[in-house]
Amino acid sequence: MGFSDKLKSSISNVKSSAKYIADQTVSGLNNVVFNQPPNGANAGQANPEVANTEAANNSQPAVNTPVNSEVADASNPVPAANNPGPAKTFKSIREESKALKAPLEGAIARYGVIYVGGLKQYPKRKIGEIGLNIMPDRFVFTKTSSTKDWFDRVEIPYNKVHKIEIVERTITNAEAFLGSSSGLASMNQKNNLEFLFDDEEGTETMLRVEMLTGVSIYAQAGKCREFMDVLRQNKIFGKFKSAQPAAPAPQQTGGGEDVIEKIKKLSELKEMGILSEEEFNAKKSELLLKI
Repeated sequence: MGFSDKLKSSISNVKSSAKYIADQTVSGLNNVVFNQPPNGANAGQANPEVANTEAANNSQPAVNTPVNSEVADASNPVPAANNPGPAKTFKSIREESKALKAPLEGAIARYGVIYVGGLKQYPKRKIGEIGLNIMPDRFVFTKTSSTKDWFDRVEIPYNKVHKIEIVERTITNAEAFLGSSSGLASMNQKNNLEFLFDDEEGTETMLRVEMLTGVSIYAQAGKCREFMDVLRQNKIFGKFKSAQPAAPAPQQTGGGEDVIEKIKKLSELKEMGILSEEEFNAKKSELLLKI
């Protein structure tokens, strides 16, 4: 037998082996998928054990299927158990964040600030933006998407405010650890606001916030000055408690006797020629008004 004949014979043997392996593989898959024995024995007949098992499984409710005594239909759908609702899209999250950062209706201006301290319900510094709204009659602090989990709306009427001051920011421990001496000196900018006011119980309270509006610490310090200018331009300072006129002092009782004694002394001075008749009458009229 020549070389070409041996090569043809080898190729034929490989093809035969490959066909045999393919036939055995298909037969095995049929046995697994259709529960059929190899070589077509009882082909097309279902295995009674498998059929019984499937029937038993189909007769049982699914493990997580909710049970409702009412029949579910289009008008009364059965809600899925622990359904969290539709997932928020990036667009909806962005729109919610934008709405929370918008000025309140009727606001003169709005600034973003960070809570530093002072309120008894929030004893420590918190992260995230808070909206500082300048309203016609009060300051209103509102939450944003970054503070909605912990911050509740705070309102401070102007007639409860004693004063507002711009102060230097406090260097945090992390900034002190990571920054250089020259860098820390440049960070000591006046970009903090302090509100001294009377709370609902009449207790003096100091609310401290740090200006967030502005691309840098220097710009934030400028925004603090702008904030004070807005208050001045809209005559907000004149609405503060400290600007209200003091209550009149109570009039002293029993002053009539003192007035009479003074008139007697004036009369004596007139008789002595020290006071003229016109001067005496003018002084007497002033004293009589105090009775």
